[in-house]
Amino acid sequence: MPVYERFYLGGPNSIRSVKFRQISPVDEFGNKIGGSSEVLGNIEYLVPLPFNFRVAAFFDIGNVYGFGTKFDLTDTARGGRSGHPVAVAVRADPRGLRRQPRSPQG
Repeated sequence: MPVYERFYLGGPNSIRSVKFRQISPVDEFGNKIGGSSEVLGNIEYLVPLPFNFRVAAFFDIGNVYGFGTKFDLTDTARGGRSGHPVAVAVRADPRGLRRQPRSPQG
């Protein structure tokens, strides 16, 4: 399987409290080699606040398998890292800060 088609998890679009591409099978030297399959689940709850702010609570779970790695759904990273089921992140969304155009008065 070419390197560009292998699966990795970790980062802001998969398991948010793990660094980018840090969840992967490793070779005998400890190098991350990517996998041929992945399991990923995300749950997010958004609460709108005044002034276009939002608060989000989320839970991420997943793992990458392949190339001799046993497929085992009980062996997953939860909340970003095994044993740490709660992760906290702050992310700014500048689109929400734009001023809304006024409607014409008539």
